[in-house]
Amino acid sequence: MNREIENRNNTLTESQQQQKKNITGIIVDAAGVPVIGANIIEVGTTNGTVTDADGKFSLMVDNNARIRVTYIGYVEQLIDTKWKNNFEIRLLEDTQALEELVVIGYGTVKKKDLTGSVSSVSPRDFRAQPVQGISEMIAGRVAGVMVTQTNGDASASTKIRIRGSNSLNGSNDPLYIVDGVPMGSYSPSDVESIEVLKDASATAIYGSRGANGVVLITTKRGSTGGPYAEVVANTSFATYPKFYDLLDGKEFGVFYNQYFGTNLVFPEYNTDWQKVLTQTGIRQNYQANISGGTDKMNFYVGGNYIHNQGTIKNNDSENYRLRSNFDFKLGSRFSGKVDLSVGQSRSHNSNEFTSKGPLFSALQWSPCLPTIDENGNYTASDPYSTTYLNPYMEIMEANSNSYGTSVAVNGHFAYQVIEGLKLSVQPAINRSLSEGRSFSNSMISSGGDVTASRSMGNSTSWQITSLATYDKTFNMKHNLNAMLGSELYKSEYYGFSARGQKFFDEKVLWNNLGSATTQTISSSYSSEALASFFTRANYNYDSRYYVTASLRADGSSKFRGDNQFSYFPSGALSWVASNEEFLKDHTWIDHLKFRLSYGVTGSQAIGPYATVSSLGNSNWGWGAGDSKLPGVYLTDPANPNLKWEETTQWNLGVDANIFEKWSIGLDYFNKTTDGLLTNRVLPSYTGGGSTRINLGQMKNHGIDASITFTPFNHQDFSWRMTLNGSWLQNRVASLGDLGEYFIPSGDANYTGVQLETSPLIVQQGQPLGQLYGFKWLGLWKESEAEEAAKYNQKPGDNRYLDKNNDYSYSNEDKEVIGNFMPKFIWSYNSTINWKNFDFNLLVEGAHNRDMYNFNRMVAGTIVATSFSVTLREAADNMWTASNQETMWAPRSSSALEKPNSSKWVEEASWVKIRNLSIGYTIPKQLLCGHEIRVNASAQNLFTITGYSGLDPESQVNGAYSQDFFGGVEYGTYPQSRIYTIGLTYKF
Repeated sequence: MNREIENRNNTLTESQQQQKKNITGIIVDAAGVPVIGANIIEVGTTNGTVTDADGKFSLMVDNNARIRVTYIGYVEQLIDTKWKNNFEIRLLEDTQALEELVVIGYGTVKKKDLTGSVSSVSPRDFRAQPVQGISEMIAGRVAGVMVTQTNGDASASTKIRIRGSNSLNGSNDPLYIVDGVPMGSYSPSDVESIEVLKDASATAIYGSRGANGVVLITTKRGSTGGPYAEVVANTSFATYPKFYDLLDGKEFGVFYNQYFGTNLVFPEYNTDWQKVLTQTGIRQNYQANISGGTDKMNFYVGGNYIHNQGTIKNNDSENYRLRSNFDFKLGSRFSGKVDLSVGQSRSHNSNEFTSKGPLFSALQWSPCLPTIDENGNYTASDPYSTTYLNPYMEIMEANSNSYGTSVAVNGHFAYQVIEGLKLSVQPAINRSLSEGRSFSNSMISSGGDVTASRSMGNSTSWQITSLATYDKTFNMKHNLNAMLGSELYKSEYYGFSARGQKFFDEKVLWNNLGSATTQTISSSYSSEALASFFTRANYNYDSRYYVTASLRADGSSKFRGDNQFSYFPSGALSWVASNEEFLKDHTWIDHLKFRLSYGVTGSQAIGPYATVSSLGNSNWGWGAGDSKLPGVYLTDPANPNLKWEETTQWNLGVDANIFEKWSIGLDYFNKTTDGLLTNRVLPSYTGGGSTRINLGQMKNHGIDASITFTPFNHQDFSWRMTLNGSWLQNRVASLGDLGEYFIPSGDANYTGVQLETSPLIVQQGQPLGQLYGFKWLGLWKESEAEEAAKYNQKPGDNRYLDKNNDYSYSNEDKEVIGNFMPKFIWSYNSTINWKNFDFNLLVEGAHNRDMYNFNRMVAGTIVATSFSVTLREAADNMWTASNQETMWAPRSSSALEKPNSSKWVEEASWVKIRNLSIGYTIPKQLLCGHEIRVNASAQNLFTITGYSGLDPESQVNGAYSQDFFGGVEYGTYPQSRIYTIGLTYKF
C-alpha cells in the first residue's frame, strides 16, 4: 500500500553528519517509464521519501545503509548503498501482486477479488518476441488456450480455442473485445493488457457471444507528463523449415528405367522443385507511439506498418494500423474517452498455395525437367510423373489480391452521480470495405480459358452500451459492486462480385470484365441485430467470502417467435482461506483461494436468415420445343423452431501463492453444449436442399494448470519461469437422429489422391478429429501368397484388415485409425534479466495426436495424379523378395494403394521452440536519459517430432471453421523458421 513518508530532518551533530551521505536516483518500471510515488525507506528507521513526477528521489542515509524500495504491483527491493551514491532502480512487476486491477466483462476487479477463471497477459510477457497479432501474444502464455497457425502463408490465419470445441457447424472462435467493444484495430505496441475469460461465470455476462470464451484487449492510454515516445523496428528473415529428400535428375532416370523396365534417355537437368518455389522471406515490422497529458487530458497515438514476404515466391502481405486514444475530464464528475482506429491491408496470393496445388505437384514433378526451357518458356508438362501443371509456372503466374480498409470510432462517457454510483454510455461504430481481384491467364486457368473476377464488400456495424454501476463498502467489511446494463448491436453487409471468362486480350486483367465472352454477376445483402439486457453483482465479506451472480438476456434477429430471446445466468463462490485467522500464522502461505462457478452461455452460430426459407431460380423447359422460362424453386426450407445452442459449464479452481516464489493456479472444468446447430440434408423426393436443426450434444472436460516460479528477483538478476499445461477430453455425446456417425462433406478436394469420400468421421460417443479409413496390415509376404490370391492380390501388395471376411476391401471395413486433436498441450516460458541483458525462451508442445501425410504418399507411390516415384526413401526401400519388411509396394495393378489407410497416418505430437531471444538495454546515463534496446531472436527455431512431414502443426483443411476438419498434410504451406533483429528506442 502506498504511504507518503515525510523525510525527517533531525539536527545532527558534526560527528553524525560525517557518518551520513546523500543518495539520489531514479526509479523506473520494466519498460523504463518513471515510477511516481514509489517509497524509499532506510532499513531499520522511519527515514524515507517518495519519488517525484520524474521518478527521482533524494535521501540522506547512513554511509552503510540499506534502502527498501516498494510500490504497488511491484516486487520489493533491498539495495545496499555502501559503495554508491546514485542509483537507477528498475522495479520488477510482482507476478503474485493481488492489488492490481484485472479487466472483466463491463468492468474491472482486483486480482485478489476474482471469482471466475481469468488469465492475464501483459506486454512484458511478449516483449522479447516480435509479435504481430493477438495469437502470438497469448500463444503458450495462457493455460487452457490452444493457438494453431494453420499454415505458413504471409497472411495466414490462426485458430484460437479456449477449453476445446463447443459446436459442430458453428464457429468455435472466441469473442474479441477491444476497449469494451467487439471492433477496432490495434498493433502489439498499443496493447496494455490482455485478459482471457475461460469459465462461464466470467463469460456469461456476454451471453450468446461468450460460449467460446472471451479475449479482452485493453489498449494503452496517455499519462500525466511527457510527451513520451517509443519506436520499435524489427526485421525478420523467414526460411522454409524443411524439404523432403527427393531423387535428383540422374537418380530419377535410373530408377524410372528400372521401375518401368524401360530404356529411356532423360533430359540432363537437376531440378529440386521444392527449392525453386521457395525463398527467404523478408518481414518488416515498424511501430511508433507517443503519449502524454495533464491531469485533465491525456492522449496516446500509435502507428504500425507490417510487410511480410512468404517463404513461397510471389506471396506477400502488408498491414497499416493507426490508433489514437483521447481521455478528458470535465469537472470532478464527468469523464470521457474517444478512440479512433484505422486499419488497411493488402495481400497478394494469400491462401493460393496453402494446400494442394504447386506445393503438392512439386513433390511429383520429374527432377530431370527444367523450370524454363531453352526457348525461355515454362516447361509445359511432365511426361514422366504427373498430370499437374508446372508448379513454378503456377506460383509465378498466380495473381490473386485482396484489400481491406476499416475505421472504428469508440466513445465512453461517464458521470459520477453520487459517491459510488456511476452512469456511463459507450457508443461505437465500425466501417469496413473489402475488395478482391483475381486473374488466371491461359497458362494456369482450367481449360486454358482466361478468367478474371472482382468482388467488393461493404459492412457497417454499430453498438451502444449503457451501464449503471454502484460500488460501496459498508462497515469496513461488506463490499458490494453492482452493475445494470443494456446493449444494442446491429450489422449490415453489402456484397457484389463479377466474373468473366474467355477474354480476347489478357492485358486487361480484371479491369474490363464486360469484354469477356462469358460473364457472371452476383450481389448479396445481409443484416443482423442483437438486443441485450444484463446485470451482475459482486459481494465479499471481509475479503474472505465472495459471491458473484449475473444474468443476461439476448434477443437475436436470427431467431423467431418464442425462441428469439434466451437467458444466460451464472454464479460463483470463492473463499480466500489465507485471510482466515487460523492460517495467518502460516507465513509460507501468501495467498490461498478456492473458487466454484457455474454458468450458461449461448451461440447464435447461424446465418442471419437461417430461419427463413431460401429460394433459387432457374430456366425450365415448358411445352414443345427448346423454349425455356424462368422459374423459382425452394432450395432450403425454413425451420422456425430453431433455437440457440446452450453451453453449461462448471468450474472448480484453486489459486495459491506460497513461499514468496511460487504462484499456482489449477482449474477443473466440465462443459456441455446442447441443441447443436446442425445442417440436415433433405431427401430429393421432398425437394432436396438442407435445413438447420437443433440436435445432439457436445461435452468437454479437462484440467488447466499454471505454475510460476521466481527463484531469483534481485536488482541485477531475476529469473521467472512459467509452466502451463492443459488436459482436454472432448466427446460428441449425441448426434440425435442423424445416427451413430456422419462423414463430413464439403472439405478439401481430395482428387489428387484419389479419395472417393472424406478420410474423416464424426462419431457419437467419440471425440472430434477422428481419422477414418482402412487399417493397414503391411505388405503381403511371399509366404502369404495363397491368402493374398483370395483378394486377387500377390506378394508385395498392400494388405488391409478385412473386418467382415468377404475377401474384399469396402466401406464396411473402415474404422477409426487416428485422431488429430491433441489430448495434452503445454508450454514453458522462461525470462532471465541480468544487469542490462534479458533472455527469453518459450517452448510449446502438443501430444497424443495423429495426421495423414498425403505428401509422403504421392511422392513415394503411384496413385491418382502421381505416375512415378520421386521420394528417395521409397526408391531405396521398395519391396522385393529379399526386402519384404518395408512399406513401399512395388509397381502392381493389384497394389490397392489406399490413401485413407493407417499406412499414411503418423503420430504427430510435437514440441517447438517458439521463441528464443536475447536483448540488451543501453544504460540511460549513456544516452542523456533516453533508452535503446537491441535484440535478436528466433521463432519456430526447432521442432521435436516423430512426424516425417514438413510441419505437424500445419493442416490443409485446418483453416475451416468446423473443427472436425483437419489432420491432413496435403501440399500444405508449412510455418516458417524466422530470425529477427530489432531495436526499441524510448525518449
